[in-house]
Amino acid sequence: MDLFIVRRRAGAVLGAILAALVVPALTAGPAAAHETREVGDYTFVVGWYDEPAFANQPNGPEVTITRGPKETPIVESVDLQVDVTFGGETVTYPLEPAFVAGVFGDPGNYSADLFPTRPGTWEFRIYGTVVGQEVDETFTSGEETFSDIEDPAEIAFPVADPNNQQLASRLEEEADEAGSARVFGVIGVVLGAVALIIAGMVLLRRRG
Repeated sequence: MDLFIVRRRAGAVLGAILAALVVPALTAGPAAAHETREVGDYTFVVGWYDEPAFANQPNGPEVTITRGPKETPIVESVDLQVDVTFGGETVTYPLEPAFVAGVFGDPGNYSADLFPTRPGTWEFRIYGTVVGQEVDETFTSGEETFSDIEDPAEIAFPVADPNNQQLASRLEEEADEAGSARVFGVIGVVLGAVALIIAGMVLLRRRG
């Protein structure tokens, strides 16, 4: 067989293999960054509804609930809450359906809105009932599950503006500095007054 034909066929095979590997990675949706877990009779896909997720940007936990090999979305009889925990603090939100038939949203998708303000690892505890089945599952962000909240300064351009925590720290430092300056100013006034009193007493004694 002609060497050119052999090379061309080998190149075609290699190209097909690369396409099979690369195309799925390029076309994977946001759910690829979510955690998938079997919960009783149902499949839960959990994460942030916007990923990658950044501090000081509107976001929130979401869960997509399906059942069976055909991944039938569960669109009713769902009563769930989510405890969102970060840094030892917890707040509770109801998980509301993101789907309105004939209007918008994805069937079987439930979410809550919040405004995460700190980068780091977050935890979602999802509990309640799904079609009468009790649910109580905890999901933690990380490399193997769903996105941690990231610091937007890492991708900011052209410069990274200070975040709320940095602004608060700066204001506190300036307040401390201003307070110290005020104290030294008062001390200076008092010392000046004492010096004037002493000078006055010395003048009176000399005249006397």
